[in-house]
Amino acid sequence: HYDEAVKNYDKAIADVQKHGVKTSFSMDRVMWLKAWILYKEKKHTEAEQAFASLATATTDLSEKSRAQFYQARCLKNLNREGEAKA
Repeated sequence: HYDEAVKNYDKAIADVQKHGVKTSFSMDRVMWLKAWILYKEKKHTEAEQAFASLATATTDLSEKSRAQFYQARCLKNLNREGEAKA
């Protein structure tokens, strides 16, 4: 039920952004899980966008690096080599 999971992560992200809801998961974790599911399902366009959003939103340098790494892998899979190298 990966598609359903992605929709639920989108809802969780929207709720946290709108209401500032405190959860046992951080916003970074929710965004990572959504992006990872999309990546594992080979939905590279959507995953690339999700990793880019995470890289922009996070203040954790380790999380940012990890998101950028997988964003580049998605770009490579989309035959966008120049963007992936950047």
